[in-house]
Amino acid sequence: MTNSEKARKLYADMNTKIKESLLMPHKIFVNGRKPKYLQYALGILVRQYAEHNFEEDWVPVTKEMFNISKRDREGWKDLQRIIDLLEENMVIETKEVGTDKYIRIVEDELFDLSSYQKLGL
Repeated sequence: MTNSEKARKLYADMNTKIKESLLMPHKIFVNGRKPKYLQYALGILVRQYAEHNFEEDWVPVTKEMFNISKRDREGWKDLQRIIDLLEENMVIETKEVGTDKYIRIVEDELFDLSSYQKLGL
């Protein structure tokens, strides 16, 4: 099963519309802590899988995908730190092709329903 199929199943199991909601895992900790924007970044990545199919599950990393403006250098650095931390902890893996960076989720816990909870509004 591809990551895109797992993400679509997760959204269906949560009875949540992909375009209207962002699922953010609440159980994901890295080295016993939750770095700033970690859940948000993972939520965006899972939603990308739900919306698109990617060759061998490799997702291109872009500022636009993570809603980082072209001038927001600090936000981009924060995202790079999160990516490095997730790779160190074997949650994702990365590859570079030329100047482009790609990531893919390798930890199936991110597609597990128990990693998410519905919050009432």
